[in-house]
Formats: sequence, structure tokens, C-alpha cells
Amino acid sequence: MRFDVVPIEAATMGRLCKFSSDMPEKILLDPPRQGTATGVLEILAARRPCSVLHIHCGVDEIPRELNRWRIGGYRVRRVVPLGMFAGSANLEILIGLEYASLQY
Repeated sequence: MRFDVVPIEAATMGRLCKFSSDMPEKILLDPPRQGTATGVLEILAARRPCSVLHIHCGVDEIPRELNRWRIGGYRVRRVVPLGMFAGSANLEILIGLEYASLQY
């Protein structure tokens, strides 16, 4: 298992994504409220991880980001809303995605 704490940008992902392994890859993505930077989802989808957990704190970005995953060959497997910040109106949405060989 490997964890990297870096800005989530296409340039950073391009450098970090050179890591390879024979193990199935799973990705946990927790971008800022404004969504994932241009190019990041495309780089990650091209790696063909077997599953992705994408955390959203900006619900307005969900349709746009899910469409980018869909174009990359992924489909939603599960959606879980979480109130991670008690007493606030904010809601985190965890979306589990899996690679689908057929696009829908």
C-alpha cells in the first residue's frame, strides 16, 4: 500500500502514476469542494483501477465528475451520503465506482 499527500493536479498525477504493480489498484480520491482538476480523472481512469472511492463535498460537481468517469469506462456501484461535520449543513457524498468493460 502506498499513500502520497500532494496537490491533486494533472502534473502531479502524471508523476505519481508511474508506479506500477501486479496488484489490483484501488483509488481513494478526495478533491477540494470545487472538484477534481482538469485531467486528473482522465489520468486515473486510464490506469484502469478495479475500484474507485470518490468523495464529494461539493454536490454541484457530482454530475460533471461522474460523466468524466463514465467516459473513462466507469460506472457507479454505490452512493453513500455522510454527515462528517456534525452541526453543519454540509454533506459528504461517497461514490464507489467500478470499471465497466461496456459503456452505458
